[in-house]
Amino acid sequence: MHHCFHISEVRQQIFSTVYSSDEDSLRRRHDSILLEWPKLIDSSSRQTLAALARTCRDFSEPALDILWARLDTLEPLVRCFPDSVWSVSDEGVIDLEEPILAVAWHEFRRHARRVHALGRASSLFGNMSKDFIIALGCFPSREGLLPNLRELYWYSHEDGDLDSFMRYFLTPTLRSIRISSFECTVIQCSMVSFIGAMCRELEIFEYSSSSPGSDDTGVLGFVSEYDWLSMDSLRALKIISPFRMPNCYLPHNLNTLSVRLIPEEWSSYGPQCMKTLETLELRSPTFLPCTCFIQKIEAPLLRKLIVDCESHPPAATIGKLFTSLQAQFPHSIMESITVKAGKPRLRNGDKYPCTMQAIRPLLAFSLIKELHLGSLNMSHIDDTDMHEIASSLPGIESLFLGTRYFWKETPRILDPVTQEKPGGGVMNTTITTLSVGCSKFHDPTEVAVVLSAVLPSLKKIVVETLGQNNDREARQEGWEEVVEWVQFFAKIREQERRKNGTES
Repeated sequence: MHHCFHISEVRQQIFSTVYSSDEDSLRRRHDSILLEWPKLIDSSSRQTLAALARTCRDFSEPALDILWARLDTLEPLVRCFPDSVWSVSDEGVIDLEEPILAVAWHEFRRHARRVHALGRASSLFGNMSKDFIIALGCFPSREGLLPNLRELYWYSHEDGDLDSFMRYFLTPTLRSIRISSFECTVIQCSMVSFIGAMCRELEIFEYSSSSPGSDDTGVLGFVSEYDWLSMDSLRALKIISPFRMPNCYLPHNLNTLSVRLIPEEWSSYGPQCMKTLETLELRSPTFLPCTCFIQKIEAPLLRKLIVDCESHPPAATIGKLFTSLQAQFPHSIMESITVKAGKPRLRNGDKYPCTMQAIRPLLAFSLIKELHLGSLNMSHIDDTDMHEIASSLPGIESLFLGTRYFWKETPRILDPVTQEKPGGGVMNTTITTLSVGCSKFHDPTEVAVVLSAVLPSLKKIVVETLGQNNDREARQEGWEEVVEWVQFFAKIREQERRKNGTES
């Protein structure tokens, strides 16, 4: 064997290329407000690592460390028990055949210490019988069933009868916990209340539920316990469930917060001082609870805001929300604002038009890079309004205004087009993607002549995906042809500029 393979760092890099462990994925998800379930583990990669582990002693330990780093279920570990302990029924259920004695845990514990991430969008116990699951609670270690576990994805059964076994996995090493529940139960709330005491290094906590449960205060009330509030490590908190948010204080040192609010308690939200918060996501059936929450939060470092509501409110309600944003958050730090308002109804798109007066408070954030108001009806915005937006936001990189609705009039954001200046004198060389919504055209080359002058680096045009418009496919093909012509004309102009520069 070549001497370079004796270097542990080299072996680790090679084996990580075959199958990446949980470290990089955890780091990527830490910066994302939408914490995603891990992807399915590639069986071919695992087979390759298993073969490497059997190749020689130098390869064995590092290959096994990566091979066991992430598990969808506990079944692979359970199969490490002696054959006499377990059996598989005709239905595929793993049954307990005899007591698990202390000596039978040796191989289990050898590999359990390697597991860093456990679970997926299904029960992490797999097809194990309940008797077997109960027997695992007798593990002979004070460190926990998986002593080095860092990520836990807990998918609760509909009846919640296994929720109490979550305690098996609440170790001091945990950094990320995601709980997906059918119903909020008393057991779940009890478990959540002492997670803050048992997992002092926790960085990410997410809880989601699809239906109301027996506990009226909800999980968020238990996150306000002292043990949670005193956690210096917690950076991301996401609570998405149809429960009441009590008048409680949230952990003060969060970087990311995502919560669901309900209209019935908008007046009871207490003031929140979150001096390290950088990303905030608020969800609610209506805009009023979001506006009230924003009015009572202090977040001097907020950079990204997402407001997601199910309804589409009148312009006055939207204006009140934007005025609150202007008053509460620093103008020089905010980088991204996204407002989502229900599902667009193209037939009734003119019912709640958003006026320039309503969105003008957002222009105070002069250094903002992303402003996404695509789901708001901007059909009454005119040329003067477009000029005011463009001049007030000189650093904007991504702007969506009413892209889900038909506009009454097409804003003329260019100077008069001439043969010498087909783009009206406007050009941006950094934009590569353009969303055109439901826009129609007749001559692809005529459109491409203008676009190639304004956006010479354009590589992609996105057509609307909403509704069941019969002509969407034809428009999609037409815009793809436009992109081809844009690139062609842009190359010609570039050659002409070089030629003129050389001749001069």
